Amino acid sequence: MSASTKAVEAAEKDPKGAAQAILDVIRESDEDDDVILVIGHAPGLPTLASALADGEGSAEAHDGMARGFPPAALAVLRYSGHWRDLSPDAAVLERFHVGVVRERDGGTEG
Repeated sequence: MSASTKAVEAAEKDPKGAAQAILDVIRESDEDDDVILVIGHAPGLPTLASALADGEGSAEAHDGMARGFPPAALAVLRYSGHWRDLSPDAAVLERFHVGVVRERDGGTEG
């Protein structure tokens, strides 16, 4: 398995434009890639995750994502198909996790 990185630049204030830019890069992924890790921030990533999730999957994950997509949140979506065909409502939301920040000795620990 090989790894590659691609950067996306999108307008900070345009959630739909940022989400589309991220989706366009995902669609360029190699068909041999079984897993894709997308790291980003609001507004693009939460907008895209919500658009891709088809309502199926974990009810707990959907409830969590509906409450908001804070920093350090992680959405795990499952998709079967060619990356070039990925579209809204085509993935299943399996997990949604929000990291916890703990105070320790006046600093923070993540």
